[in-house]
Amino acid sequence: MKSKFTSLFLFLLLSVYSGAFSQITLNANATSNNGSGGIFLSLTTNTTPVTLSKFNTFFGSTNGTALNVEVYTRAGSYTGFTTANTGWTLAGTVPGVSAGTTTLAPLDVSSLNLKVEAASTLSIYLHSITAGGGIRYFGTGTTSTTNFSDANLVLFSDISRTGAVAFGGTQFSPRAFAGSIEYFAEALPLKWLEVTAKNEKGNAVINWKVDEMHVRKYELEKQTGNSYETVATLPSNGDGLNNYSITDANPFGINKNTVLYRIKQTDLDGRSTHSRSLLVRKAEVKELLNVYPNPCTFNTQVMVSSRQKASITDMGGKTIVTLNLNAGSNYINTESWLPGVYLLVTETGERVKIVRE
Repeated sequence: MKSKFTSLFLFLLLSVYSGAFSQITLNANATSNNGSGGIFLSLTTNTTPVTLSKFNTFFGSTNGTALNVEVYTRAGSYTGFTTANTGWTLAGTVPGVSAGTTTLAPLDVSSLNLKVEAASTLSIYLHSITAGGGIRYFGTGTTSTTNFSDANLVLFSDISRTGAVAFGGTQFSPRAFAGSIEYFAEALPLKWLEVTAKNEKGNAVINWKVDEMHVRKYELEKQTGNSYETVATLPSNGDGLNNYSITDANPFGINKNTVLYRIKQTDLDGRSTHSRSLLVRKAEVKELLNVYPNPCTFNTQVMVSSRQKASITDMGGKTIVTLNLNAGSNYINTESWLPGVYLLVTETGERVKIVRE
């Protein structure tokens, strides 16, 4: 009887868990080419909280060698915090087994509860404390790719350290994480099926279609300076597929040609999330391309009206990063850029200058 009860409990627990979360893999550099020590990573979420479960990476020791990895965390960027443990928290030490220098080996961190909240940045420092079994990286003798992203998560990695002592040894840059990250994305109380914004006779008309459950209300927010103000509030129509629409009358001022909106959703237990940002122009244009904030420091958003590829170059014509942009908002990590002016060009021919302060 006890065995049947235990099995039923586990089945129900797994059913609830799998319904609330989905496991996703974010791929970084596919190979390593040097290194034996530790690597820094900066992880930034969009609107979905994620919980990290596993780092798959390369180790400097031979296949089958047991090793231990210290995992440090800090809120925000790791820039300026890579030479000492000041500002870092040791989340724990996890065991691993090397698969050799050319084969990925899993490093299970699920016991550490490494959660990145929505619209926030968490930095991770992984350092193997086993002599000769350090974490390898990609970047020696070649320009490494330092930015990777998917729909939920943006990864930036450009600094490594050598040796078997965390924050010890020699620091190298740019050296980027090699391997992949597995994480669980928390399912939200609704799915944004369609969100649109357009100018109709000088009024901003915001429409959205959702598949919702346990939602209390929606608020249309409009950007004013560096913050947002609530324009209108609508109660939820109940669970299931629903359509909503709000009109913001005469939103454009004399010297204001664009207005940025977003929709805030609040569920019954008080949690809230936001839709992607929506740009409405005073004069309709064929293609949308907007960057905000601009000038920027650590990150910015690129907003386009259709899914497309783009590239960012410095003023000397050197490509800094290539992008696969989705329609709407795309978060770009710019903390590794040198101060200056950069040019973003989309495959549709739109272009805009980005100033990194």
